[in-house]
Amino acid sequence: CLDPPLLGIAFRKPAHYLARKSVFVGPLAWLLPRVNAVPVDRGEGDMGSLKRVLELVKSGERVVLFPEGTRTRDGELQTAEAGIGFLIAKSGVPVQPLRLVGTFEAFPRHARFPRPGRVTVVVGEPIDFSDVPAGLHGRPLYDVYAARVMAAIGALRVEG
Repeated sequence: CLDPPLLGIAFRKPAHYLARKSVFVGPLAWLLPRVNAVPVDRGEGDMGSLKRVLELVKSGERVVLFPEGTRTRDGELQTAEAGIGFLIAKSGVPVQPLRLVGTFEAFPRHARFPRPGRVTVVVGEPIDFSDVPAGLHGRPLYDVYAARVMAAIGALRVEG
């Protein structure tokens, strides 16, 4: 819940984000598109949203994706959704891992309101997928990409 606005503050250039389609109601239906949110049906292979993300990426826009697809229940990294691997395979663009440290403590999933706390954005080096076997296609390829992204995110730490 805190992740998109915090990343928006950290970036100098605008970025696009995926947001659950069900939150595009009331005032948020007006606001979210103006802060570059792209509606997505979670849990249903929403090809329309995936195509929109690919269009944005291929036109040079920055797109921030949350590979796990939802907020963590316990503060630990979860398994990535297959869609992230699909998008990486189809876009062919570099992937730069980011990790927000402290958001779970500041606003855990069960909390109604955020708490004061320090949140740090850790930026990793772009991920190199050049060693992925050329014979992989479809779901096995997407799974390799997704696992590589989560491993890169998991390796990011706050220095100091």
